[in-house]
Amino acid sequence: MTSSNLNTAVGSDDSGFVAGLMPNRAYSKIWRGVAVVMLSMAVLICLVPVMAVLAEFRARLNWSHTEARVASALVFSGPENRAPGGSPSISARRTMYWAEFHLDFRPSNGCRTGIVMSDPSAELPCGAFIQTIPHYSSTNAYAWLGRHPSGSSTQIFYDPSGSGVTFADESLFDLVRWNRLAIAALFVVIGTGLLSAARRRLAELAYLPEGQDLPAPTRPSSKTDDLIDMKLS
Repeated sequence: MTSSNLNTAVGSDDSGFVAGLMPNRAYSKIWRGVAVVMLSMAVLICLVPVMAVLAEFRARLNWSHTEARVASALVFSGPENRAPGGSPSISARRTMYWAEFHLDFRPSNGCRTGIVMSDPSAELPCGAFIQTIPHYSSTNAYAWLGRHPSGSSTQIFYDPSGSGVTFADESLFDLVRWNRLAIAALFVVIGTGLLSAARRRLAELAYLPEGQDLPAPTRPSSKTDDLIDMKLS
């Protein structure tokens, strides 16, 4: 098959959006790279929420359960990069809100949280702190205080061989930053679509001889353009 016939065969449906986005091998490979980067970012974004869910399941399955008293409950605010779970690469312009609880409880096998009352015979000799996930809205942070007000009793899981403590009566929906998963899902949808389109486009262009690509789609000439050409001639 000659080169002109190959161009005709491959380019017979070469006026669509994908063809305009990926007119040749170089552009197809660039968009394939963009898709791989987006999918990689989606995996990284999902790591923290997925690890939080796994840690919660581990606590519910393996940790000890007991009743605790909320000694204090406060809401804090700060830039996103200094919020619990933040990192220096995260924006410092947005303000986050989170709740922090001081709990007193009596573990069955000794206190391992590092906060022990001076009187070992106290009713609740062991103390622990729990920080919630950060929220963009202060309303969500104060909702934690509504569920666990200062002076109230609550149920907790604690690590019998470590310092971990978590609330036992919280829903998973309140323990994960679902906005991150939504962003990751968007990246997966766009990245998967781009990767599929790039692979399909490269398969189409593979029939061309090495070093030869289809020309970029040209805009059909309008009647106005024809009239301008006639006047110029």
